[in-house]
Amino acid sequence: MLLQFVKKLISGNTLPQKILLGSVLSKEQETQYQQYMAIHSKMWHLGMLGFILIFQVFNISFVLFYTQGRLHTTPSRIYMALYLFLTASAILSLCLYILFSRQLPEKSKCLLRSEQIFQMTFLLWAVLITAYDQRVSENINVYLIAALTTSFLGILQPPQALVTYGTAQVLLMVLMPVFQPAGTDNYGSWLNLLVVNAASIMLVFFRAYFDRLAFRDRERILHQNELLYQLAHYDTLTGAWSRRFLTSRLPQIFHHAVQTHSWLSLFMLDVDDFKRYNDQFGHQKGDVCLKQVAEALQKCLQEDQYLIRYGGEEFLCVIEGLDQAAAMELGEKFCRHIRDLQLPGPMPQHSSYLSISVGICCQVPVDGQEWEQLLHHADRALYLAKNRGKNQVVCAWLEPEEADEM
Repeated sequence: MLLQFVKKLISGNTLPQKILLGSVLSKEQETQYQQYMAIHSKMWHLGMLGFILIFQVFNISFVLFYTQGRLHTTPSRIYMALYLFLTASAILSLCLYILFSRQLPEKSKCLLRSEQIFQMTFLLWAVLITAYDQRVSENINVYLIAALTTSFLGILQPPQALVTYGTAQVLLMVLMPVFQPAGTDNYGSWLNLLVVNAASIMLVFFRAYFDRLAFRDRERILHQNELLYQLAHYDTLTGAWSRRFLTSRLPQIFHHAVQTHSWLSLFMLDVDDFKRYNDQFGHQKGDVCLKQVAEALQKCLQEDQYLIRYGGEEFLCVIEGLDQAAAMELGEKFCRHIRDLQLPGPMPQHSSYLSISVGICCQVPVDGQEWEQLLHHADRALYLAKNRGKNQVVCAWLEPEEADEM
């Protein structure tokens, strides 16, 4: 039972956590929040580790200098042990950070837990130092600084903070009189400890709560931006990119092809006799037809290849890296996939099934050329494919005599 409680405490998956923060984020959002925190908490955690390591090096050096390296007194040995303990804990936490940060987001929970465990260890160390200091002084500044540092820079969750700061309060009230001279009045110290611990718990709660609110609002804005982007750049009927995407993305692709001396292929694809199809089967059937055509064309493409609804029943495909032979082969594949749909053709005397015509412009663009020129040549190639009887592919650059006419 105790082990289960400790496990829940470290994970933050406790009833107080669910009561205090459960209404802020869903379970899925909480997982995303932890991944986000694992990435963005590194500045605070590394800053804390750096400060602690520098301070401990100073403390260790001071003890060695003060005792001339002999550590001949019991207090010097105890202080040295405590300084070395915190230094070793900080180095271990730094090593775990380096290990887990290389495996994000899969190790997000592990990274956060290691940071939280170190912060609890830091507070325990502060309790022990403060209690032992009572032999010669009633100063409790070491613990006060540690408590405020972990509440501001740490990533403890509310249930962890309740138990950690509450335990520290009890331990200090028990241990301080053990090391103090008899008759020491601790009312003021205990009151200060209670105020700082309560304030630290509140700071942890408010930070955890408002960080989650900010994360939720950030995700909503990102989601809304994504929806706006899709509305602006996607064709809602076919799922292909829209012409707005063409004017914003094609110049970038063209420029990259010019800089890298890569082949660039533009495919103009048009559904044959689509006006007759609409007249014969109705516009609703026509919309379904266009959607099926777009899906079939998309299956021929890879992730970095773009299908654009150019207008009406006309599509444009932009692909970088295909030479003339490969472009021609892909054009034939487009035609074959549409015929394989076996949609009824509007003119059965010409073809039993719906078909498309494809015009291709394929070349290595050069400086001084405009992407609109390639688009024009692809459109002219499509015109030739239509004039030659439709349901076929014409590549302007494969037929020099045709290209000269353009």
